Amino acid sequence: MYALNSFKQIEDVDKSRMVEFLEGAPEHLTSALKLVKQVDSLKLFKRLDGLEVESVIISGLGGSAISGDIILDWIWDKASLPMMVSRGYRLPNFAGRKTLVITVSYSGNTFETLAQFYEGKRRGCALVGVSSGGRLEEFCRKLKAPFFKLRGGMPPRAALPYLFLATAYIISKVEPAASLSEVEAIPEKLRKLRSEIGVSSNFERNPAKKMAFALLDKYPILYAFNDMRSVARRIKDQLNENSKVPAKFNLLPEACHNEIEGLRIPKPIKERTCALFVREEGEEPIRKATVEGFKRVLRSSGVSEIHEVPAKGETKIEKI
Repeated sequence: MYALNSFKQIEDVDKSRMVEFLEGAPEHLTSALKLVKQVDSLKLFKRLDGLEVESVIISGLGGSAISGDIILDWIWDKASLPMMVSRGYRLPNFAGRKTLVITVSYSGNTFETLAQFYEGKRRGCALVGVSSGGRLEEFCRKLKAPFFKLRGGMPPRAALPYLFLATAYIISKVEPAASLSEVEAIPEKLRKLRSEIGVSSNFERNPAKKMAFALLDKYPILYAFNDMRSVARRIKDQLNENSKVPAKFNLLPEACHNEIEGLRIPKPIKERTCALFVREEGEEPIRKATVEGFKRVLRSSGVSEIHEVPAKGETKIEKI
């Protein structure tokens, strides 16, 4: 546990400089907000104003797709347009002339995303590209499709502030529920959070470091309700990519109807399993009862390592 208080030992392990990128999230978010305002002043997406759209598809994979997941969770209870994130090579059958397809690839060279871009062109969809360059930028320039150019030079998984805000800005052109005014207070709140759980905060008073220590040599399983799935997926993906450990996520209350039957596993596996529950501040009583009941089932089945990831904030996007 004391290694988590040593900058030198952390640097020796953190070859990709992820601590630097993650600790810089408040500043990156501020920079991304400025970039969005600059892009808006140039009227590069003016053609989207008043565009007749009946559905929105955010196509991407990995760190590029998670921005869409966050937006869907953020506005799921107030959006008027059907929206989905498409991870793969093909667009769904309903995609057509009244569908806005936002193709997101930080590198601009993700094969699956480019395949969806060209399928969208073939179907007559309204196309928009988001990347730091690459072939996606070339295709958008060639087709004269709106293109949002991001800051380059970052690992895709660290570029979330830029990917999220660029995608949210584009969606706000056709869906008023995605109001970027709700995001402007977040950088300062992230700075406060950084002082509490950042790398410079000692283990003894740092809940993030304590959780990291609890996850050592464990198999983490994330649980969240449907409108917080992006948080569970993001944590799972970060554990995979940064910590190089297997992890999975599942949704509540769905897990109560099937996953509990999978707990009849050998004791050595249960001892390595760690359950993490994403708990939203001010959650409904029925959700609280579901989580607490599921915890009891886990404990009675032999899973003793159970933790919570608190989602705090005044608004939905702040909690996410």
